[in-house]
Amino acid sequence: MKKCPRCGRVKNKFHKNRTNKDGLNSWCSDCINDYHKKRYNGNIKEGKLNRYAKIRSKWNEFFQNHYGDPICGICGIPLKWTSDNKQDVVHWDHKHGLNGVRSPSTFCGNRPCTPENIELWLSYDFGILCRWCNRILPTEGRQNWLHKLTKYCMGTPGIHTV
Repeated sequence: MKKCPRCGRVKNKFHKNRTNKDGLNSWCSDCINDYHKKRYNGNIKEGKLNRYAKIRSKWNEFFQNHYGDPICGICGIPLKWTSDNKQDVVHWDHKHGLNGVRSPSTFCGNRPCTPENIELWLSYDFGILCRWCNRILPTEGRQNWLHKLTKYCMGTPGIHTV
């Protein structure tokens, strides 16, 4: 039995801690669990997710004002900036080799929507695509892929070697 300095109760539920002389944590298990729940809920859920949601909403506002109603750059179907349905929401064309930026989503999630970041975003010229077109379009070796696709569609023999 040991007294918890946090809640003041005498209990026998303490986590092990080899660094203390008695081999137990100074706070009881209930207090430790309560502390970690509050810390997780306060920092992770409210802090980081709210921060991300605020940044994302400002970027979505910029997209709406700058691009208007989005349509797929390849097939032309109308899209939405936000949606619970992944089929009709905007997917950004991932262009590799842009100063270390691999994903437009990561770009928007990690950077606030400032004039400098907007200018940087516009310089990358990410394309707006639907989910299907984004999945079939390769991110690397695109020119070679398009050349082979054109040859295939035109019925040019000899592009497949056995």
